[in-house]
Amino acid sequence: MGIGLVPGIILYLVLCIFLIHTFILSDTSSSPLARCFMETLPDYTLSLLRKVLGPKLVQKLQDQTQYFLVVVYLVVVLGSWSIMFTFGYSFITKSNHVSNWHKYSGYCVFVICMWSWRKASTTSPGYITARNIHRFDNYPYDDFLFIEKTCPTSPGY
Repeated sequence: MGIGLVPGIILYLVLCIFLIHTFILSDTSSSPLARCFMETLPDYTLSLLRKVLGPKLVQKLQDQTQYFLVVVYLVVVLGSWSIMFTFGYSFITKSNHVSNWHKYSGYCVFVICMWSWRKASTTSPGYITARNIHRFDNYPYDDFLFIEKTCPTSPGY
């Protein structure tokens, strides 16, 4: 027996709001829950892995974590496009209501999607220093996502 559609949607929304609040909106210096999930739990996990696997292997794994999101992105995007190319395009060909130019525009969107991802993932984000901060400091802080405070990793900014 399931819990029902409406309670399921309510539980889903509550979980989403909790996750967004805890992992995106909360500051680790003021929220114990965010600090637990974003600092304490990862630090504990890393120390446990260092004890089990050894510090050298853990360091190698940490060096490879930057590729995790790349793989996730490629699995989602290429998987979605391959499903569309395999199954969806046959519906476009058979349809009397959708012209065939939609197939060609879909290929163009796919190429542009892959190009923009490649460009974004290989372009350097640059560095903000005392000499160039005036180019980036154009808007007032909204005190919601961006709070005016001293940078913990670069004092003075």
